[in-house]
Formats: sequence, structure tokens, C-alpha cells
Amino acid sequence: MHGFPVYIPPTHTLPTAPPPICRNHNCPGTCSKCTSFVQWWDHFSRETDDLLLRSNLHSHYHSVEDTNANERKKDWRGLKVIQKGTKRVQERKGCMNRNNVCRARFPRPVVEDTVVSDDGHISMRHAEPMMNTVNPVLTYFSRCNTDVTSLLSGTAVKAVIAYVSDYVSKVSLKSYQLFASVFQVFKDNDETQHGDEKEHEHSRRLMMKMVNSLSTKMEIGSPMAAMYVLGHPDHYASHTYIPFAWRSYALFVRSFWSAHDIVLEDADVKEEKVLVTRFEGQFVPGSSVDDYRFRPFVHEDLTLFEWIQCSDKQVRTAKERREFQDDIKSDMLDRPSAHTPATDSDDEDYIDPDGDVANGEYKDIIFSDSDWETDDEDIVIASKQKKKNADSKPVRYSFLLGHPRRDSHVVSCNLNKLFTVIPNFIGGALPRADKGDRNFYCLTMLTLFKPWRSPADLKDADSMWSQVFEDHIFTERQTQLMSNFNVRYECNDARDDHFAQMKRK
Repeated sequence: MHGFPVYIPPTHTLPTAPPPICRNHNCPGTCSKCTSFVQWWDHFSRETDDLLLRSNLHSHYHSVEDTNANERKKDWRGLKVIQKGTKRVQERKGCMNRNNVCRARFPRPVVEDTVVSDDGHISMRHAEPMMNTVNPVLTYFSRCNTDVTSLLSGTAVKAVIAYVSDYVSKVSLKSYQLFASVFQVFKDNDETQHGDEKEHEHSRRLMMKMVNSLSTKMEIGSPMAAMYVLGHPDHYASHTYIPFAWRSYALFVRSFWSAHDIVLEDADVKEEKVLVTRFEGQFVPGSSVDDYRFRPFVHEDLTLFEWIQCSDKQVRTAKERREFQDDIKSDMLDRPSAHTPATDSDDEDYIDPDGDVANGEYKDIIFSDSDWETDDEDIVIASKQKKKNADSKPVRYSFLLGHPRRDSHVVSCNLNKLFTVIPNFIGGALPRADKGDRNFYCLTMLTLFKPWRSPADLKDADSMWSQVFEDHIFTERQTQLMSNFNVRYECNDARDDHFAQMKRK
């Protein structure tokens, strides 16, 4: 017996790295490198077969459970065991259900050769009915049970995308769940609060128990929880995401045309909610829809999608509000009357809607529009910006007359954000292009990608949304975005189809 090597199961050892490859193309294969590689390859084949036999070969088994057991508990490995007198039996759940069908879907269908169907689906070669689809290299280096599938075609790849997306974007815990977890930790460790251990050690223990408790409920790993505790970011991204409540804009447009488009009437969809805030002792209504409708004329051509990406609304300081009111009063006094012809000197301090600069200062003139009410205050001076600061930060402009917060807020647009900021659609899923209400889908896409101030700018009273959508010329980027919007539904459909296929098997 001493002459034979001791056998060690490959699941208890680490893989052996392959030797260096011979780079001599004229080598007959008898050098030391070639010989070592042939020996390693033979070892690789034999050890992979051993691993597959030990870990990948499935055997049917029924549940082991004794209803007459005196006590059930867990052993030191965490496995459930049955204690009946002096006999201990491991309790495990079998793969066979009540109908004597394997829950793991064995045996698997046998595929003699790899086949590509007419619709592009790839069926990989599978010769063992009681074994998963395997990859020899993956099995050799992982040294455990593996299941490999091809993601080059079919619904599997979209199903994986949907699963991963749902996992990384799952909803966090509610506040009451967080407080309940913390309270339970304090309650379970009440005796340690009056012990003899040092204060910092006691705090460390409580913090560790809270992290572990929250980790189990949030279904995240301890490293992720530690990142939050240490103040490190939980992810790194090349783009910035900004919340975008798209439904408010779509409902505003739809409510305007409700008298004309009866097909869009839907009692299940709630109307827009207007936020009312208190500013300087007064209640002021606020709506994100007004920010886009009353945007400065210099940003006339921005679509709603671009506006969400690059706009930044800021609060005026008290000094800026006083200066703004003084500028309005002085401008109204200095403006020539309707009977006095205007001269070039009257306009030399202002910039026109195209953004031309004059006299060394940035100012915004709010011109009247044919669709808006005409008033003496249609032309006012917005916040002043020095020309030397124009290149360092975006110019801030006032909202148009009619905005409820025009006197207290200004807005700026940084067009560079079009490449770095991505709107995060909240308030429900976007309508589908291939299913559901086609008119509401067309309304939503036109609201996002066609500049407008009034819903009447999007279509005529006698036109249908679907026809206007087909006639409108979208840019290549907008067409790509609309196609990307539908990828989510395609992935969800593929996931549902994939699960249905697995269930039938």
C-alpha cells in the first residue's frame, strides 16, 4: 500500500496551472515544454471527468423527514438534523415532488449535435440527460457544480438582463422597517448595555449587529453595508441620473386635449398634483410643468427631454430679488412709449433672443409671443451676468411672465450635461410602443421630443396623435432613445417566456 499515492478528491484541491507553451513552430513535440503540456492536458481531462462525476451528476432523492422525531435542531454545519433517541439523521428536502417529478428538471433533453434553428436559436450539444450543460475549463477551475447556457441568441440573454436590472434596482427598505430592525437589536442586547465592557467596544458590537440585521432584510452583502457605514460610494458610474416625473407632463397635455381626444380619457390615471410651498410668508403653487412651459426664449428649441438633462433652477438671494424688481421698474420707466420710435441706443445694453452680447453685459429680454397675452411687462430685464463669467458658468435667466416663481427663481442650462446626465423616469412605466394605447404612447413621445410651450403646439385639433407621430421627423438620437425605452418590455417578455418554458420542462 505504501507504493500507491494517496487519492485526494479534486473538490478538496486547487487546480494546477498549465505549463508554458512551446513557441517553437518547428518543434517535433518532443521538447520538455511540449511533453509537460501533454501530461498536463491528460491530467486536465481525467480530473475534469472526476469533478463532473462527483459534483455535476444528478441523482434523484426524496425528502428525508421523520414525523416521529423527538427533536429537530441544527448541527454545527447549519444542517437540519433529526434527533430520535441516540440516532441522528440529516433532514433534507428531496428533488422529487408529490407527483414524482424532479424539481431540478432532470432528466434534461438530449441533443446529439449543436443545432441553429431557423429563428436563430442555438441548441447546444447535450449528451448526458442527468447532467447540466457544462464547460470543461469552467468546471476544472471552479471545481464545483456548474450550469452553462448559451446567451448568443433566443430569449435567455434578455431574461438575464431583466433579472440583473431588477436585482440591482430593487426598492430599499421602508423607514419603519429600518427602525424596527434597530429597535430589535437594542431589545435583544439590553443586558450588554449595562455590562463591564468598554464603551467603544459596546458601540462597535451594536453597530455590527445592526449592520448584520439590516443586511439580511435588504438582501445585500456585508461589504455593501460596510461601504455605507464608512461613507464610500456603493457604485461608480460615468453618468449622472436625475429623477424625471414624466407622467405630470403627459397628463397636462392630455387634459388639454381631453375635449377633442375622447380615446385618451382614462379614469384610472390620476391627475397631476401641484406642490404648494410657503415662500416669504406666502403660499406659492409650484409645478415642474411650468418650469418648461415658461422657460426663457433663449432655450426655445430645447425639447422636454433635453430640458430635464441640462436645466438647473436656483433661488435668487434677497439682494438679487431687490435688484430684479428695481430693474423691472427702471426698465418700464426707460422704455420708449408706443408713439416714440426706438433708436439703436435704446437696445444697445441688451441681448436679442439669439444670445448676441452688447455693451459688455449679459441680459435677457423676454419678448411677447403670439400665443401669449401681450402686456407692458412682456419685455423685462433678467438677472445680470458679467461677460468675464460667461465662459466659466452658464448664464442664469428669468422665467417668462406667468411663472408663479418668476420673482424668486432663475434657471440656467448647461448643454454639456446632454452627454453626462440621464433622466431617471419615475411615476410609473412608460407606455409601450407595441401594445396598449397607441395614442397615449404617441402623445408621450411627442411631449418628450418635440419642443412646446402649450399642448396646442404639439398637434392640431383635427389631427390624431398617431398621425402626428408618424409625420414628425425625429432625430437619430431620439429614435434610438425611443427604441431603448422598449428594451425593458422586451426583456420582461423574454423573462416571462423563459420562465414559462422552464416550468413546462
